[in-house]
Amino acid sequence: MQIRSLAVCLVLSVILQALVGCSNFDREWRDAGRQAPEGISGRWQGEWKSESDGHTGALLCVIRQTSPATYDASFNATYAGIFHFTTDAKLTGTREGDIIHLSGEHDLGWPVGVFHYDGAATPDQFFTTYSAKADHGYFALARPGGTPPTTRPVAP
Repeated sequence: MQIRSLAVCLVLSVILQALVGCSNFDREWRDAGRQAPEGISGRWQGEWKSESDGHTGALLCVIRQTSPATYDASFNATYAGIFHFTTDAKLTGTREGDIIHLSGEHDLGWPVGVFHYDGAATPDQFFTTYSAKADHGYFALARPGGTPPTTRPVAP
């Protein structure tokens, strides 16, 4: 009986964490939509794709500039069309003309491990590769209503 109660509590805890994570992201997404994008800050939408196994899904992102060279990014990814995963990453940016080169890493814990990000963004497009112990791929995003890039932006 105790094991069953523990299992129920564990399942409810996971569901509650997922709901709270989604509602926090939903609030960030809504709030960012009330402001005009500035630089690369603001809302982004597009897709993620695993180059390890071919999985892909919708991806939303909100970027906030926290210092001249630091950005907080909140991601909300869809997996298998029904599961949502929300995570945050701190990215370091260096400017080259209209392009900001971004890099960072984020520990997602067991079993995923540390995700490494390396990409670039313009005011209209954001493309980054990611790699982790068991996966690698990319995120391709644009402003809502725009067309996501197919490759990383490069300086002219």
